[in-house]
Amino acid sequence: MATTFTWSYDSLERDVSKDGLADVVITSYWRITGVDGDHSATTYGSAGIAAPDPDDFTAFADVTQAQVKAWTLAALADLDITEATLEAGLQSQIDLL
Repeated sequence: MATTFTWSYDSLERDVSKDGLADVVITSYWRITGVDGDHSATTYGSAGIAAPDPDDFTAFADVTQAQVKAWTLAALADLDITEATLEAGLQSQIDLL
């Protein structure tokens, strides 16, 4: 059976006002879970979100999961962490079960 990886966001931290913008997402508290049959593994963390581009800004109330995932992965990339490395780590844990 193939492992399915699912991202979720336990919460988002926002700044009421930042750089002239209102309701700016500044931190994501993320979780990725891998499930393969009866076995699963989870890892989680937080990522500081880069300052938004005022010309392409989305306020907190209108943010989508896809946007948060992209912002989170961009922040993790600065730490040399990729979606592939996270999934590989989870897969290794599942393989040991």
